[in-house]
Amino acid sequence: MEDARRVVLAVALCRHSHAVEEWRPESGARLLNYIDRDAILEYAGTQSKLTYQNSAIMILPDYTKMVQQQRETFTKAKKRLQELNLLYMLLYPARMRVVYESQTHFFDTPEEVLHWTDEQVGLRPHTPLHVDSDSSQGPDGSCQDTAFKKKRKRSCSTWRSRGLEAKT
Repeated sequence: MEDARRVVLAVALCRHSHAVEEWRPESGARLLNYIDRDAILEYAGTQSKLTYQNSAIMILPDYTKMVQQQRETFTKAKKRLQELNLLYMLLYPARMRVVYESQTHFFDTPEEVLHWTDEQVGLRPHTPLHVDSDSSQGPDGSCQDTAFKKKRKRSCSTWRSRGLEAKT
């Protein structure tokens, strides 16, 4: 498996280095072949953290300016969902998928997400007044365990790796 990853990255870098371009980005690599791009994005989605020489590497897809702006409108909604420890995924181009109590909900605007979280009983962000040093739960029973939060973050990439992304 390790050899396959090396081959994919080597092919992508080789194709990139032989490309003739007038303009080069200030930082970051760009791929000309969508097959290489998809293979690298799929691999990056299955990993919890990528590093090279003790530096973190982030592999993100390129979006048009319009799609980027649409996705940025969900920033406030994403923060609210993080505060509530809810699983969510921002689908292409700009659609939110939220899992709550074993049900999946889809939203087309950030206002819909915020309205939904306000309407649901008990979906209010909180600030714990104190946390017992022996307990991994806050005063209201919410999980304060960092291992749980890391596992929750990995589960979002697991959705992608198992092909559970919704088609819009």
